[in-house]
Amino acid sequence: MGDKTYPLDDNYSKEQTVRVNVGSTKVITPELVIDEIEKKCGVGSVLACVPKNDNNYEVVMRERRNVGEISGDGLFIQGKSISVNELVSVFRIVSIFNMSMYVTDEEIIDRFDRMGVEIVTDIRKRKMSSRSNVYDGTRVFKVKLPPTLASIPYSMKFTVSGKETAYYRVIHNDQVKVCSGCYSAEHLYKDCPEFKCFKCGQQGHISKNCLENKCKSCLRPYSDCDCLTRKRYFGEGFGHIPEGKEKNTLGQSFGPQKKISRNYHQ
Repeated sequence: MGDKTYPLDDNYSKEQTVRVNVGSTKVITPELVIDEIEKKCGVGSVLACVPKNDNNYEVVMRERRNVGEISGDGLFIQGKSISVNELVSVFRIVSIFNMSMYVTDEEIIDRFDRMGVEIVTDIRKRKMSSRSNVYDGTRVFKVKLPPTLASIPYSMKFTVSGKETAYYRVIHNDQVKVCSGCYSAEHLYKDCPEFKCFKCGQQGHISKNCLENKCKSCLRPYSDCDCLTRKRYFGEGFGHIPEGKEKNTLGQSFGPQKKISRNYHQ
């Protein structure tokens, strides 16, 4: 990753800041810290390197994912292992709204586990305020995000008991928009490289809206298209059925008999 370069769009936030414990800022200079980080994250990945005391630097990274790249293994400078800690906690309080009560805790844990998100508390079912013994479908729990995940999507897909599929609204503190497919903060699902039509393999639409299922001329489904029949009998080109023409049981369209005979013999 060391040869990657970044555009110069500054974003100074706590979520993109780490504390680098170098032991002595007099021995290990900011230049040494920046050089080592850029070997891991790319040239231009550091926005700021601020000495905080005799032992630490606060380093602002250009992207949130860079924080995870250096906070896990730390840095190695002048033969010494340097610890790197995130300034903002990786823990989040998550709420899932209007979730069916038959969705089990195990199914929720499994869904988050497949994202690499660890649920670190019990899953609490929220009760209605006016009726203390009646639940409203909201689940609340605490999670630990992996270093490479900036946020949980605002909407998550759950498959219950291997059959039913449903989407539920999800919120948590410090939440940002991410792709619901690959969880990247750099694009949304409609622009995701992993989002492709199952029929034609192209991006930007789902299979039910795919043009492979439609007539290229009138853009209607083939089951409701009669372009070829009308061109053969009426010479009217392609488009929808004009008024006065009817479909027979085979889906072919015909106008008045005289018009059919005249055009047919021309």
